[in-house]
Amino acid sequence: MSIRKKITFLFLISLAVMVSLAIWTESVTAKKNEKLILSRYLFALKELLPPLADANNNLLQKKIKTLEFETVPNTPKIERIIRGHDMLFGKYAIVRSEGNYYLIIEYMDQKLILFDPIQRLFEEERTVSLLLFGADILLLMFIYLMVLKIVSPIKNVSAKMERFAKGEFSTRLEPTGDAELRQMAESFNEMAEKIEEGINERENLLKFIGHELKTPLAKARFALEKKDIAALKDSLKEIEKLTTRILELHTISNANLNPERVEIETLLVEALKKCRIDEESQIEIDSTNFTVTADRELLSIALKNLIENGLKYSKAFPIKIVAKNRTLSVISYGEKIELKSGPFKVDQKRSRHGLGLTITETILEKHRFSLRYYHSENKNIFEVLFC
Repeated sequence: MSIRKKITFLFLISLAVMVSLAIWTESVTAKKNEKLILSRYLFALKELLPPLADANNNLLQKKIKTLEFETVPNTPKIERIIRGHDMLFGKYAIVRSEGNYYLIIEYMDQKLILFDPIQRLFEEERTVSLLLFGADILLLMFIYLMVLKIVSPIKNVSAKMERFAKGEFSTRLEPTGDAELRQMAESFNEMAEKIEEGINERENLLKFIGHELKTPLAKARFALEKKDIAALKDSLKEIEKLTTRILELHTISNANLNPERVEIETLLVEALKKCRIDEESQIEIDSTNFTVTADRELLSIALKNLIENGLKYSKAFPIKIVAKNRTLSVISYGEKIELKSGPFKVDQKRSRHGLGLTITETILEKHRFSLRYYHSENKNIFEVLFC
């Protein structure tokens, strides 16, 4: 049973209990009032019979006034006789007419019809009780509608969660409604975003593995068929290197930053130490020192990848490293690198730069730095912007 049905069921039960209680209370009160009026009329009968028997009209009127009763000129339309009795020279009856009770006394040639005004007080109490009951019903309905309004977004949340569970990982909730519902939506969105990022990272990792290992595996198979041990060793070394870099990318994606203030020249020294440089003449450095706040180890890896790509794929030397105005550029010589759509996506089918640059971009994104590429005068220029 859905929450909406449960709430409706509880509302109907509450309404039924309230109505039953009101009916029971009305019935008990009516019986109590009837007994009270009956006793007042019987007492009045005892008080009024002697002056009626003596035909003492003054005393009779005085008694009626003392009892605070009212005389009624016309006989009411009798709906029910509550109590009646014949006497020696007359009779009396307590009757109900249009919701009120009357005392009718007939003695010899006299007829007296009395009304007890206390019934007006009973009627006022009954009206107030009915108004309170109506207010309770309206309040209960208001609470019911408010609860439905509060829980109605839960149905939407449930539907979105079901879509997310079925693989629509881009599903998000609109933070609306009360504070608790907004908080729940924000928490769900945060969770969904992390899960989607993790799944995308896993898919990208699998794509990288499939793409990057395809060529060296083919080379290894070819070398094995030709029984070329040297070529086989080279292929295995390449596979090992690629596997290490793929695992490095996965580790970096999930690593936490340890930021510190560090000079750009210090970062360059550490990056160059990590590079495989055959000759120092292959690199030319032009720098004006400045400081950045970054994870020293991760950022040096990012710069190392840029420098290694320049060394590996440049068609002429030296490559240039320029660090000025909070920008670091790695300039190498070669044809333009084909890019996919997006801020920086290398077309891996047409370029061997893919994995190293992906690691670099991942590190820079974690630091909120940016990587820019352009080609000019037969030069490939990668710029790291530390702004």
